[in-house]
Amino acid sequence: MRLWMKTCFALGVATSAMAQPALVTKKGTNLRPDPSTRFQAFTELPKDTNLILLEPAPEQGYFHVMTNDAQEGWVWKSNVSTPTIPAAGAAPPTSPAGLAHPIGGFPECMGVTKLPDCSQETGCATAGTSKARLNGRKNTLPNTGGSPATMKHSIFKTLQAAVDTDPPVPTGRFSIVTEHVRNTRLKNISATGGPYSEGDFVQLAGFIPRFKKPGPQGKARVLAFAGAESVNCNLADPTENDIHIPIVSGKTKASHHEHTSVTVEPIPHGRPADWTLEAFQHVQAKQFKVLVRGQLMYDNSHTPNPDPESTSSDPKRISSWEIHPVTAFLVCTKPASQCDPDEASVWTALEDLEIPED
Repeated sequence: MRLWMKTCFALGVATSAMAQPALVTKKGTNLRPDPSTRFQAFTELPKDTNLILLEPAPEQGYFHVMTNDAQEGWVWKSNVSTPTIPAAGAAPPTSPAGLAHPIGGFPECMGVTKLPDCSQETGCATAGTSKARLNGRKNTLPNTGGSPATMKHSIFKTLQAAVDTDPPVPTGRFSIVTEHVRNTRLKNISATGGPYSEGDFVQLAGFIPRFKKPGPQGKARVLAFAGAESVNCNLADPTENDIHIPIVSGKTKASHHEHTSVTVEPIPHGRPADWTLEAFQHVQAKQFKVLVRGQLMYDNSHTPNPDPESTSSDPKRISSWEIHPVTAFLVCTKPASQCDPDEASVWTALEDLEIPED
């Protein structure tokens, strides 16, 4: 979609006049939460349903669409008409209810060249879509007025199992999670110390692993800034992007590899200046125990990938549940056995940690 939008931008097409490609169902057609049959369909659209095309090219044989009443999903391309674009000068179709601007108009990041101008509510996504909701959630700070709930890696597994039950909450790069699902399936999940809901203020103790997988072939896990992402308006500057940090439960060979990890993400908005990549790498190299606090969030754009031999493009992790954004990153420089999460005196904020110069 971004390439398509950029092409329109280069031609100088005004948002208000942007033509909206339209489709029509040729027969009863399933509206699905991702471009596959992995998940239960949202609904069956009747024949002759008008659809607005959200992206110009099909993905795995499916078009990304939205109905006139703002239902977003994927439809099998053979079940709809060939995409058509209204003639130049024709009045564009009415946008679905709840959208901030017409589908097919510019994403809200178009023309953004610096982070402060990037919308924290939608990032580079069309307002009203699942991607925009996810981007907004990634930038949402939890209520830190009380004490965080202490979580363990086993709890993240329990939360994942809860959303994998029938019908499973969709995951994957192109998955759509509706607002209704976020407000129901991701709330009040029973687990040790719970219940837990997306948006909760939580903390997790552990270590940044040094290796991607076990065995002599295991490669070093090199911390780095994430690449350009929709949530940060696709800005290329590494410092204007998230840092994806895996956290494992221990130092033993069985637990100290990325495929056993939970992901935590310091975001660029409001990130302390001393939370540098070098600081996180120093903590990793020293194998200090860390205590990470922030928002419990379900990132449906990634599928859990706990198999060390998997060739999937999804990051190695035990759960799609993350701590995102991170609001506090605490470090214990004592032996791990003395690093009690409930003992404030043993923890130092990363921004206060002395990092030796190279």
